[in-house]
Amino acid sequence: MIKHILFSTDLGAFTSFALDYVESLVSQYEAQVTIVHAVPPIEDLTKAIINSYCSNQVKQELLQVSEISGVNDVLRDQVFDLLTAANSAKYDDGVVLRNLSDIIIRTGNPVTVILNEAQRIQCDLIVVGSHSANAVDRHLMGSVASKVLQLSKVPVFMVPMLNPASITSHRSGHPKTFGP
Repeated sequence: MIKHILFSTDLGAFTSFALDYVESLVSQYEAQVTIVHAVPPIEDLTKAIINSYCSNQVKQELLQVSEISGVNDVLRDQVFDLLTAANSAKYDDGVVLRNLSDIIIRTGNPVTVILNEAQRIQCDLIVVGSHSANAVDRHLMGSVASKVLQLSKVPVFMVPMLNPASITSHRSGHPKTFGP
């Protein structure tokens, strides 16, 4: 039985498209949803620029922590506002997002963040897009989706991401419900 869904998003152009599917799953199974977004860690080039151009105080603040909680808190607020606006524009009941605690922002490798959070919250299903909007070939599966499919201990629902023209024609109606 599906009671808790983890929706992993890169917050890209396909987010609202995938959110339609999450909404359908949440409605059908009366499930809770947790949205997870992974923030990449500071890259080596960024570290070099910080070391070269920033004061010692800034260096200590930025380079000594693996996660900048204030930035993640602001990002969580923005994600909540973005997704509730998209959700309320389509649905009256706002089933997907009930409160800010439904959104988890973590710094790290996206695959690791998704799998760790799935285990931590004990979800029954992971929803992930097939690839980002930046994919060179829309027929290829993205590296994050591929690794999550390979390594997940719970079922994974992969939403095939379409080109923008297909999204426009598909979005004229809500996605079909799933299961029996």
